[in-house]
Amino acid sequence: MDQRIYSLHVDLRVTLATDWIVGGDADRFRMESRRYLKTPAQMMYNTPEQIFDELERIGLLGPGNYNVLRELTRNLHVEIQDIISEFERKMGINQQN
Repeated sequence: MDQRIYSLHVDLRVTLATDWIVGGDADRFRMESRRYLKTPAQMMYNTPEQIFDELERIGLLGPGNYNVLRELTRNLHVEIQDIISEFERKMGINQQN
């Protein structure tokens, strides 16, 4: 994988986890993630970073693979969808809205 694309992917994760998915939105994000993280061990993940890690581990999140992320964040800030699109544009990835 291109290091630049992976770096942008990490930047997207950090941006969302530290600037957007915080407070009550982090709680809502955690609840939404339960549609995909169903085992007792997976339900122990509480922070956006932990949830991102697990979604990546099970193949539901990665550079250019943002459909699940879009779904999980669609009821949070509308700007999040734009941020994801902007990072996809920087990566040169066709956007999936």
